[in-house]
Amino acid sequence: MMDAADAFERDPDADVSESDMLQFHLEEYKSLRTEIGRWSAEVRFLERSGVIGPVLLYSWLFTRGDSGVAGHAEVVLWVAPVVCVVFLWVRTVSVKRFEFVISEYIRSIETVYRRPSITGWEHFLADQRGKDKSAWHPLVGIEHGYWLLLVLIYAIVAFWRLSSLAGLTTAGPAA
Repeated sequence: MMDAADAFERDPDADVSESDMLQFHLEEYKSLRTEIGRWSAEVRFLERSGVIGPVLLYSWLFTRGDSGVAGHAEVVLWVAPVVCVVFLWVRTVSVKRFEFVISEYIRSIETVYRRPSITGWEHFLADQRGKDKSAWHPLVGIEHGYWLLLVLIYAIVAFWRLSSLAGLTTAGPAA
């Protein structure tokens, strides 16, 4: 087994033993699986934040009465959840894309260890997706639907509240 100091002194054109390469890929595999776990935890955090933050802000805005913020600042506060949720949605999509890239690379590492009876998690998922693609597409749709629903709800709340503040109702402007 080669230590870190030997790695820097080693000739880059020299052959690396099969066992060293297998050990390297195994450690890299473990590290990447851990990284996917961290990214998945971030996505769950973003999903919770997309509900909790706006609900807290709207609760405060609804209960504060006429005191406090007014004018343009109030407009910004009512619209802020919509903008924030869009940013959270974009961040979630970027994290998911990065997870996909990592999973593709993990699948290449699993190929080294693949046996007919044991394929590895990423190969298993790819095989399942290949067998029944219709089972996976709704999950992606549900994930995007979650964010779209939040954006729509918050946009409706903001529009309703801002139109009532401006004196606009279904009956027309306030007299």
